[in-house]
Amino acid sequence: MTVKKHGNRWRAMVRKNGEYLGSRVFDLKRDAEAYERKLLEECADGIDVRQGSRQVSEYVADFHENRELMNRVSEATRETDKHMFKRVPTWFLSLRVKDVKTHHVEKVLAEDAREHTRKEGSIIRYRTTLSAFFTYLMNTRQIITRNPARAAAIPGAQLSPEKIPWLSTEIHERFLIWRDKDKGMAEVALVIYFLALRWGEARAMEVGDVVLDGQPRVLVQRSLSEGKTIPKSTKTNKARWVPISNVVLPILQRKVDGRGKRERLFPALTRTRFKWRLRWDETGQGKNLHSLRHGGITAWAEAGVPVPLMQRWAGHARVETTMKYVHLVGDQASAAGIAMLNAQNQRLGITAK
Repeated sequence: MTVKKHGNRWRAMVRKNGEYLGSRVFDLKRDAEAYERKLLEECADGIDVRQGSRQVSEYVADFHENRELMNRVSEATRETDKHMFKRVPTWFLSLRVKDVKTHHVEKVLAEDAREHTRKEGSIIRYRTTLSAFFTYLMNTRQIITRNPARAAAIPGAQLSPEKIPWLSTEIHERFLIWRDKDKGMAEVALVIYFLALRWGEARAMEVGDVVLDGQPRVLVQRSLSEGKTIPKSTKTNKARWVPISNVVLPILQRKVDGRGKRERLFPALTRTRFKWRLRWDETGQGKNLHSLRHGGITAWAEAGVPVPLMQRWAGHARVETTMKYVHLVGDQASAAGIAMLNAQNQRLGITAK
Protein backbone atom coordinates (compact mmCIF):
# COMPACT_ATOMS: atom_id res chain seq x y z
CA MET A 1 0.00 0.00 0.00
CA THR A 2 1.52 3.29 -1.09
CA VAL A 3 -1.03 5.61 0.58
CA LYS A 4 -0.27 5.91 4.29
CA LYS A 5 -1.14 8.12 7.22
CA HIS A 6 1.27 11.03 7.63
CA GLY A 7 0.46 12.80 10.89
CA ASN A 8 -3.01 14.25 10.35
CA ARG A 9 -2.68 13.95 6.57
CA TRP A 10 -2.14 11.27 3.93
CA ARG A 11 1.00 10.62 1.91
CA ALA A 12 0.99 8.92 -1.49
CA MET A 13 4.37 7.34 -2.27
CA VAL A 14 4.00 5.94 -5.77
CA ARG A 15 6.27 3.27 -7.21
CA LYS A 16 5.97 0.86 -10.10
CA ASN A 17 8.20 -2.18 -10.54
CA GLY A 18 10.47 -0.75 -7.89
CA GLU A 19 10.88 2.60 -9.66
CA TYR A 20 9.93 5.78 -7.81
CA LEU A 21 7.32 7.84 -9.67
CA GLY A 22 6.39 10.57 -7.21
CA SER A 23 5.18 11.52 -3.75
CA ARG A 24 2.72 14.07 -2.35
CA VAL A 25 0.86 14.74 0.90
CA PHE A 26 -2.90 15.42 0.96
CA ASP A 27 -5.50 16.36 3.54
CA LEU A 28 -7.86 13.63 2.37
CA LYS A 29 -7.15 9.97 1.74
CA ARG A 30 -9.23 9.91 -1.42
CA ASP A 31 -7.12 12.70 -2.91
CA ALA A 32 -3.94 10.77 -2.19
CA GLU A 33 -5.44 7.66 -3.79
CA ALA A 34 -6.52 9.68 -6.84
CA TYR A 35 -2.96 11.01 -7.18
CA GLU A 36 -1.62 7.46 -7.04
CA ARG A 37 -4.04 6.28 -9.72
CA LYS A 38 -3.18 9.23 -11.95
CA LEU A 39 0.56 8.53 -11.87
CA LEU A 40 0.10 4.82 -12.47
CA GLU A 41 -2.30 5.43 -15.37
CA GLU A 42 0.06 7.95 -16.96
CA CYS A 43 2.93 5.53 -16.59
CA ALA A 44 0.83 2.79 -18.23
CA ASP A 45 0.10 5.18 -21.13
CA GLY A 46 3.81 5.70 -21.70
CA ILE A 47 4.09 9.06 -19.92
CA ASP A 48 7.46 9.48 -18.19
CA VAL A 49 6.12 11.06 -15.00
CA ARG A 50 9.58 11.26 -13.42
CA GLN A 51 10.78 13.63 -16.11
CA GLY A 52 7.86 15.91 -15.32
CA SER A 53 9.62 16.92 -12.09
CA ARG A 54 12.32 18.73 -14.03
CA GLN A 55 12.10 22.49 -14.52
CA VAL A 56 10.77 24.13 -17.67
CA SER A 57 14.20 25.67 -18.30
CA GLU A 58 15.79 22.22 -18.63
CA TYR A 59 13.78 21.43 -21.77
CA VAL A 60 14.06 24.69 -23.72
CA ALA A 61 17.33 23.81 -25.49
CA ASP A 62 15.97 20.32 -26.29
CA PHE A 63 12.86 21.90 -27.81
CA HIS A 64 14.85 24.13 -30.15
CA GLU A 65 17.20 21.32 -31.13
CA ASN A 66 14.32 18.98 -31.89
CA ARG A 67 12.67 21.53 -34.20
CA GLU A 68 15.91 21.94 -36.13
CA LEU A 69 16.45 18.19 -36.46
CA MET A 70 12.87 17.40 -37.50
CA ASN A 71 12.88 20.26 -40.04
CA ARG A 72 9.11 20.66 -39.81
CA VAL A 73 9.08 24.42 -39.41
CA SER A 74 10.85 27.18 -41.30
CA GLU A 75 14.09 28.74 -40.13
CA ALA A 76 12.28 32.05 -39.59
CA THR A 77 9.79 30.35 -37.26
CA ARG A 78 12.58 28.70 -35.29
CA GLU A 79 14.39 32.02 -34.88
CA THR A 80 11.17 33.70 -33.74
CA ASP A 81 10.60 30.96 -31.17
CA LYS A 82 14.11 31.45 -29.80
CA HIS A 83 13.49 35.18 -29.54
CA MET A 84 10.16 34.57 -27.78
CA PHE A 85 11.80 32.43 -25.10
CA LYS A 86 13.98 35.38 -24.14
CA ARG A 87 10.76 37.00 -22.91
CA VAL A 88 9.87 34.10 -20.56
CA PRO A 89 10.36 35.17 -16.92
CA THR A 90 12.65 33.30 -14.52
CA TRP A 91 9.82 32.30 -12.19
CA PHE A 92 8.08 30.46 -15.03
CA LEU A 93 11.25 28.73 -16.20
CA SER A 94 11.82 27.44 -12.65
CA LEU A 95 8.43 25.72 -12.46
CA ARG A 96 8.34 21.95 -12.65
CA VAL A 97 6.92 20.94 -16.03
CA LYS A 98 4.14 18.85 -14.53
CA ASP A 99 3.02 21.74 -12.31
CA VAL A 100 2.49 24.29 -15.08
CA LYS A 101 -1.19 25.21 -15.41
CA THR A 102 -3.10 27.44 -17.80
CA HIS A 103 -3.27 30.25 -15.23
CA HIS A 104 0.55 30.28 -15.10
CA VAL A 105 0.71 30.83 -18.87
CA GLU A 106 -1.94 33.54 -18.66
CA LYS A 107 0.09 35.29 -15.96
CA VAL A 108 3.17 35.22 -18.21
CA LEU A 109 1.20 36.74 -21.10
CA ALA A 110 -0.40 39.39 -18.89
CA GLU A 111 2.93 40.45 -17.37
CA ASP A 112 4.54 40.70 -20.79
CA ALA A 113 1.64 42.74 -22.20
CA ARG A 114 1.59 45.11 -19.22
CA GLU A 115 5.32 45.67 -18.81
CA HIS A 116 6.21 46.07 -22.47
CA THR A 117 2.95 47.43 -23.94
CA ARG A 118 2.83 44.63 -26.48
CA LYS A 119 0.34 44.59 -29.31
CA GLU A 120 -2.20 41.79 -29.40
CA GLY A 121 -0.51 40.09 -32.36
CA SER A 122 2.78 39.90 -30.46
CA ILE A 123 1.09 38.33 -27.43
CA ILE A 124 -0.68 35.78 -29.62
CA ARG A 125 2.66 34.85 -31.21
CA TYR A 126 4.17 34.51 -27.72
CA ARG A 127 1.41 32.07 -26.76
CA THR A 128 1.97 30.14 -29.99
CA THR A 129 5.61 29.55 -29.04
CA LEU A 130 4.68 28.37 -25.54
CA SER A 131 1.99 26.10 -26.98
CA ALA A 132 4.49 24.56 -29.40
CA PHE A 133 6.88 23.95 -26.51
CA PHE A 134 4.30 22.12 -24.39
CA THR A 135 3.07 20.18 -27.41
CA TYR A 136 6.65 18.95 -27.81
CA LEU A 137 6.72 17.83 -24.18
CA MET A 138 3.35 16.14 -24.59
CA ASN A 139 3.68 14.40 -27.95
CA THR A 140 7.41 13.95 -28.53
CA ARG A 141 8.82 13.58 -25.03
CA GLN A 142 5.62 12.16 -23.51
CA ILE A 143 6.22 13.90 -20.21
CA ILE A 144 2.84 15.63 -19.75
CA THR A 145 -0.71 14.77 -20.77
CA ARG A 146 -2.11 18.21 -21.60
CA ASN A 147 -0.95 21.48 -23.11
CA PRO A 148 -1.51 24.30 -20.56
CA ALA A 149 -0.89 27.04 -23.14
CA ARG A 150 -3.53 25.99 -25.63
CA ALA A 151 -6.48 27.36 -23.64
CA ALA A 152 -4.68 30.42 -22.25
CA ALA A 153 -6.64 33.63 -22.79
CA ILE A 154 -5.02 36.65 -24.42
CA PRO A 155 -5.00 39.49 -21.85
CA GLY A 156 -7.39 42.29 -22.71
CA ALA A 157 -7.91 40.99 -26.22
CA GLN A 158 -10.88 42.65 -27.87
CA LEU A 159 -12.06 42.60 -31.43
CA SER A 160 -12.47 46.19 -32.58
CA PRO A 161 -14.66 47.37 -35.46
CA GLU A 162 -11.47 47.92 -37.44
CA LYS A 163 -10.64 44.23 -37.17
CA ILE A 164 -14.18 43.19 -38.09
CA PRO A 165 -14.87 45.79 -40.73
CA TRP A 166 -17.74 44.59 -42.87
CA LEU A 167 -21.13 43.74 -41.47
CA SER A 168 -23.58 41.80 -43.63
CA THR A 169 -25.05 45.00 -45.07
CA GLU A 170 -21.61 46.38 -45.91
CA ILE A 171 -20.06 43.36 -47.61
CA HIS A 172 -22.40 43.68 -50.60
CA GLU A 173 -21.12 47.19 -51.27
CA ARG A 174 -17.55 45.85 -51.16
CA PHE A 175 -18.55 43.00 -53.50
CA LEU A 176 -19.85 45.39 -56.16
CA ILE A 177 -16.59 47.33 -56.02
CA TRP A 178 -14.49 44.15 -56.20
CA ARG A 179 -16.60 42.70 -59.00
CA ASP A 180 -15.66 45.64 -61.21
CA LYS A 181 -12.02 44.68 -60.67
CA ASP A 182 -12.24 40.89 -61.03
CA LYS A 183 -15.51 38.96 -60.83
CA GLY A 184 -13.89 35.61 -60.03
CA MET A 185 -11.85 36.89 -57.10
CA ALA A 186 -14.79 38.96 -55.88
CA GLU A 187 -16.81 35.74 -55.65
CA VAL A 188 -13.97 34.06 -53.76
CA ALA A 189 -14.05 36.92 -51.25
CA LEU A 190 -17.80 36.54 -50.81
CA VAL A 191 -17.52 32.79 -50.22
CA ILE A 192 -14.75 33.24 -47.65
CA TYR A 193 -16.88 35.86 -45.90
CA PHE A 194 -20.14 33.92 -45.70
CA LEU A 195 -18.42 30.65 -44.75
CA ALA A 196 -16.06 32.46 -42.32
CA LEU A 197 -13.07 30.55 -43.67
CA ARG A 198 -9.48 31.02 -42.67
CA TRP A 199 -7.30 31.80 -45.68
CA GLY A 200 -5.51 28.45 -45.62
CA GLU A 201 -8.85 26.63 -45.35
CA ALA A 202 -10.12 28.37 -48.50
CA ARG A 203 -6.93 27.41 -50.36
CA ALA A 204 -7.24 23.77 -49.32
CA MET A 205 -10.94 23.31 -50.01
CA GLU A 206 -11.80 20.69 -52.63
CA VAL A 207 -14.83 20.32 -54.86
CA GLY A 208 -15.88 17.23 -52.91
CA ASP A 209 -16.07 19.26 -49.71
CA VAL A 210 -19.14 21.06 -51.07
CA VAL A 211 -22.42 19.24 -50.43
CA LEU A 212 -25.41 20.64 -52.33
CA ASP A 213 -27.98 17.90 -51.61
CA GLY A 214 -30.44 18.42 -48.75
CA GLN A 215 -29.03 21.13 -46.50
CA PRO A 216 -26.25 22.78 -48.56
CA ARG A 217 -23.03 22.83 -46.54
CA VAL A 218 -19.26 22.59 -46.82
CA LEU A 219 -16.85 20.38 -44.93
CA VAL A 220 -13.86 22.33 -43.65
CA GLN A 221 -11.22 19.72 -42.83
CA ARG A 222 -7.82 20.91 -44.03
CA SER A 223 -5.61 23.97 -44.49
CA LEU A 224 -2.98 24.79 -47.10
CA SER A 225 -0.31 27.35 -46.22
CA GLU A 226 1.17 29.65 -48.82
CA GLY A 227 4.10 28.03 -50.61
CA LYS A 228 3.09 24.52 -49.54
CA THR A 229 1.71 21.72 -51.70
CA ILE A 230 0.57 19.30 -49.01
CA PRO A 231 -2.41 20.35 -46.84
CA LYS A 232 -2.42 20.01 -43.08
CA SER A 233 -5.27 19.82 -40.57
CA THR A 234 -7.25 22.89 -39.53
CA LYS A 235 -6.05 25.19 -36.75
CA THR A 236 -7.96 23.23 -34.09
CA ASN A 237 -7.17 19.84 -35.72
CA LYS A 238 -10.90 19.25 -36.12
CA ALA A 239 -13.16 19.16 -39.16
CA ARG A 240 -16.39 21.14 -39.15
CA TRP A 241 -19.53 21.58 -41.25
CA VAL A 242 -20.57 25.09 -42.23
CA PRO A 243 -23.98 25.84 -43.83
CA ILE A 244 -24.00 27.56 -47.20
CA SER A 245 -25.80 30.90 -47.29
CA ASN A 246 -28.23 31.51 -50.14
CA VAL A 247 -26.05 34.47 -51.11
CA VAL A 248 -23.13 32.26 -52.17
CA LEU A 249 -25.01 29.07 -53.09
CA PRO A 250 -25.18 29.96 -56.83
CA ILE A 251 -21.45 30.73 -56.81
CA LEU A 252 -20.56 27.35 -55.31
CA GLN A 253 -22.94 25.55 -57.66
CA ARG A 254 -21.04 27.00 -60.61
CA LYS A 255 -17.67 26.26 -59.00
CA VAL A 256 -18.35 22.52 -58.59
CA ASP A 257 -20.32 21.88 -61.77
CA GLY A 258 -18.64 19.23 -63.91
CA ARG A 259 -15.44 19.10 -61.88
CA GLY A 260 -13.69 16.22 -60.10
CA LYS A 261 -14.13 15.87 -56.34
CA ARG A 262 -10.41 16.09 -55.60
CA GLU A 263 -9.87 19.29 -57.56
CA ARG A 264 -9.15 22.46 -55.62
CA LEU A 265 -12.27 24.59 -55.36
CA PHE A 266 -10.17 27.74 -55.86
CA PRO A 267 -7.14 26.61 -57.90
CA ALA A 268 -3.98 28.72 -57.80
CA LEU A 269 -5.39 30.97 -55.06
CA THR A 270 -2.64 33.02 -53.43
CA ARG A 271 -2.65 36.17 -51.34
CA THR A 272 -0.60 38.06 -53.91
CA ARG A 273 -2.87 37.15 -56.83
CA PHE A 274 -6.04 37.79 -54.81
CA LYS A 275 -4.96 41.22 -53.55
CA TRP A 276 -3.56 42.32 -56.89
CA ARG A 277 -6.69 41.44 -58.89
CA LEU A 278 -9.01 43.13 -56.39
CA ARG A 279 -6.67 46.12 -55.96
CA TRP A 280 -6.87 45.42 -52.26
CA ASP A 281 -4.69 48.37 -51.31
CA GLU A 282 -7.32 50.64 -52.83
CA THR A 283 -10.52 48.70 -52.08
CA GLY A 284 -9.77 46.85 -48.83
CA GLN A 285 -10.21 49.91 -46.61
CA GLY A 286 -6.94 49.17 -44.83
CA LYS A 287 -8.03 45.71 -43.69
CA ASN A 288 -6.21 42.38 -43.92
CA LEU A 289 -7.61 39.27 -45.58
CA HIS A 290 -8.51 37.71 -42.25
CA SER A 291 -11.10 40.48 -41.88
CA LEU A 292 -13.28 38.51 -44.30
CA ARG A 293 -13.52 35.66 -41.81
CA HIS A 294 -14.08 38.04 -38.90
CA GLY A 295 -16.84 39.77 -40.81
CA GLY A 296 -18.60 36.49 -41.60
CA ILE A 297 -18.70 35.45 -37.94
CA THR A 298 -19.97 38.91 -37.03
CA ALA A 299 -22.77 38.48 -39.57
CA TRP A 300 -23.83 35.31 -37.73
CA ALA A 301 -23.87 37.24 -34.47
CA GLU A 302 -25.92 40.00 -36.12
CA ALA A 303 -28.45 37.39 -37.23
CA GLY A 304 -28.80 36.03 -33.71
CA VAL A 305 -27.24 32.62 -34.37
CA PRO A 306 -26.84 30.83 -30.99
CA VAL A 307 -23.31 31.08 -29.61
CA PRO A 308 -22.66 27.28 -29.43
CA LEU A 309 -23.65 26.99 -33.09
CA MET A 310 -21.45 29.95 -34.04
CA GLN A 311 -18.55 28.37 -32.19
CA ARG A 312 -19.02 25.10 -34.07
CA TRP A 313 -19.33 26.74 -37.48
CA ALA A 314 -16.32 28.99 -36.88
CA GLY A 315 -14.14 26.19 -35.53
CA HIS A 316 -13.27 28.07 -32.35
CA ALA A 317 -11.61 25.98 -29.65
CA ARG A 318 -12.84 28.35 -26.90
CA VAL A 319 -16.29 29.87 -26.53
CA GLU A 320 -14.67 33.05 -25.21
CA THR A 321 -13.35 33.71 -28.70
CA THR A 322 -16.84 33.45 -30.15
CA MET A 323 -18.29 35.71 -27.48
CA LYS A 324 -16.11 38.61 -28.67
CA TYR A 325 -18.21 38.82 -31.81
CA VAL A 326 -21.45 38.82 -29.83
CA HIS A 327 -20.16 41.64 -27.64
CA LEU A 328 -19.06 43.57 -30.71
CA VAL A 329 -22.49 43.71 -32.33
CA GLY A 330 -24.14 44.18 -28.94
CA ASP A 331 -27.74 45.31 -29.22
CA GLN A 332 -28.01 44.11 -32.81
CA ALA A 333 -27.45 40.51 -31.73
CA SER A 334 -29.86 40.90 -28.82
CA ALA A 335 -32.54 42.33 -31.08
CA ALA A 336 -32.05 39.53 -33.60
CA GLY A 337 -32.31 36.93 -30.86
CA ILE A 338 -35.54 38.42 -29.53
CA ALA A 339 -36.97 38.52 -33.06
CA MET A 340 -36.19 34.80 -33.49
CA LEU A 341 -37.82 34.01 -30.14
CA ASN A 342 -40.92 36.04 -30.97
CA ALA A 343 -41.23 34.36 -34.36
CA GLN A 344 -41.00 30.93 -32.74
CA ASN A 345 -43.62 31.81 -30.15
CA GLN A 346 -45.91 33.04 -32.90
CA ARG A 347 -45.53 29.78 -34.84
CA LEU A 348 -46.35 27.80 -31.70
CA GLY A 349 -49.28 30.04 -30.88
CA ILE A 350 -47.83 31.11 -27.53
CA THR A 351 -49.45 34.36 -26.39
CA ALA A 352 -50.25 35.98 -23.06
CA LYS A 353 -53.95 36.18 -22.24
